Amino acid sequence: MFLCISTTFWWYSSLVSSIFYSVSYWEQNLKMCRQDPKYPNLLPNRHDMRL
Repeated sequence: MFLCISTTFWWYSSLVSSIFYSVSYWEQNLKMCRQDPKYPNLLPNRHDMRL
């Protein structure tokens, strides 16, 4: 029972953190793309750092 609760909590926390990360990433991308209208928002911007 406890294991199940902790696993669910871990799953929710990872989900929330990934959502926050993607939201901040897309906000950065949208800001960059506003300066460069030729690029659609879904494509990686040329100013992005390549990992």
